[in-house]
Amino acid sequence: MSFNPLPTGVCLYDFRRGNCTDGDGCFFYNCPNYITEVQFYPILKDELDLLEKEMARLKELGQEPAYQVQAVKYKYLKPLVESLEVQLNGKESVG
Repeated sequence: MSFNPLPTGVCLYDFRRGNCTDGDGCFFYNCPNYITEVQFYPILKDELDLLEKEMARLKELGQEPAYQVQAVKYKYLKPLVESLEVQLNGKESVG
């Protein structure tokens, strides 16, 4: 097992299984080896904001294939950020 600190959390990937994706894959694709907590919220929130701006720009330019790549990332990052916001606010998750 390895313990790989990332800017947005920790990777617990066992490198004996082969190569892993780069750090983006961890939270963008909901990797089960990725762990994060509320202290990383500001970084993840900034990443979400940038992703939303990029998606809007791509949509405006009519670049649908590039937009869809970003939409896959958004699909996983948005709920992650929302779950951290719930923890920060001390509320229970709805839904």
